[in-house]
Amino acid sequence: MEKSEKRNPFSRMMAIRGMGQVVTVTIGLVVLCIVFGILNPSFFSGKNVGNLLRQIAPTLITGIGQSFVLITGNIDLSIGSVVGMSCMLSATMMTKGINPWAAVLITLACCLLVGIINGELVARCKLPLFIATLGTMTIARGIAQIANNNYNTDSIGEAAEGFRNFFYYGKILGLYNTIWIILVAYVARYLTYTLKSSSAALQQVHISLEEASRACGATHLESLRDITLPLIKPAMVSGFFLVFLPAMRELTTSVLLYGPNSRTLGVAIYQLRINGQIAPAAALSVITILLIIICNNVVKHFTKDRKGS
Repeated sequence: MEKSEKRNPFSRMMAIRGMGQVVTVTIGLVVLCIVFGILNPSFFSGKNVGNLLRQIAPTLITGIGQSFVLITGNIDLSIGSVVGMSCMLSATMMTKGINPWAAVLITLACCLLVGIINGELVARCKLPLFIATLGTMTIARGIAQIANNNYNTDSIGEAAEGFRNFFYYGKILGLYNTIWIILVAYVARYLTYTLKSSSAALQQVHISLEEASRACGATHLESLRDITLPLIKPAMVSGFFLVFLPAMRELTTSVLLYGPNSRTLGVAIYQLRINGQIAPAAALSVITILLIIICNNVVKHFTKDRKGS
């Protein structure tokens, strides 16, 4: 009791749930700002700071509104589409000659209407939050497309385009425009999966087994080869398939880094789909699903034999 009372204010603050994540993100942001300031002294100039504040203002306002929803234990899936709808409506009306203030007020009224519809669907109609906001998300996205003459608005964005162009057209260790840059991205994305399975298997191998092997005259390498590796081999195989199966259909990373000669299955299916080639896309999807099912059955077969033995 006395120890808890004597804790300093910082310890009491860090004891608050979620405060560690906030502090970590804040420190990371400060470090990034310092690094950018060292690389480019004009980063802290008044003009650049103003530009940054203007760029993050929409995200900040959206985050404040979404915070109230999350605090009450709810969720709103339509927030992103509503933001896109508001931008498309206001920009379209301004290009048509409507007064900017009138366009902003009309757009604000439309966004408030979407919020009221969400509230009515949840409070009065007793619809689940996920279903209600998913429906209004689709409606808002459709309105944005109609306002822009049915132009597809769900592009990957300028930031992602710049990221892709940086790796696609730039020269980074000779990996640009090759399959190796995708491999590096896959390793960074799925490394934690294999580490979790391997570390769990290593924790189950008691240290006395290696000590007994060393007592019999075996070296570290022989103990690893004859004792540790055979025991963790099933976990390593399982970790391989745990990464292999989702990697076959991976799209979000590959679509940013692929080149003309390094398209993955997910990218190939996606390109066939957006180009209107539904039949080839469906056929390739079926082949991918069959490969995943075969690999899954192989894993089950070996696991079953191991359990039976």
